[in-house]
Parts: sequence; structure tokens; C-alpha cells
Amino acid sequence: MQSGSEEKLLKKIMVTYLHMENWILLEYTKKFQIKMDESKKEFNNSFFLEES
Repeated sequence: MQSGSEEKLLKKIMVTYLHMENWILLEYTKKFQIKMDESKKEFNNSFFLEES
């Protein structure tokens, strides 16, 4: 009986952990994407400035 409830608890913990990991990955990729966009803008700006 106890092993069953321990298993359920373990599964709950695993699911929660996976959700946390996915969320952290999402947040990280969002921040990374923003950084990429900013550097692209800077690159484009400097490129256009040199052109004119």
C-alpha cells in the first residue's frame, strides 16, 4: 500500500520537475531571443549607417 502512494508522489514530483525545467528553458530562450534581436538591430543600424 505504501509503495503505491510513494510511487504516486514520485510521479508528481517528476511531473512538477519537468514542468519547471520546460518553463526555465522557455524563459531562457525568450531572453536569448531578445538578445539576438537586439544584436541584429544593432548590426543592421551600423550597417545602414555605413552605407549612407
